Amino acid sequence: MGGDNICHSCYAVAWGQGNVAQNIWDGPDPPPPLPPWAMTTREQCEQILWTFCPHA
Repeated sequence: MGGDNICHSCYAVAWGQGNVAQNIWDGPDPPPPLPPWAMTTREQCEQILWTFCPHA
């Protein structure tokens, strides 16, 4: 009576790179992080790094 056990690997990714939500990747091989030069404004930094943004 076990049923199927399904294990998911979820990753927080850069905004717009997710396949479940804008910033959530479900499954193997998440996209690589954006290079630091792609974050040119405080808003972009906060979207990508959330509270970990050094500019916040």
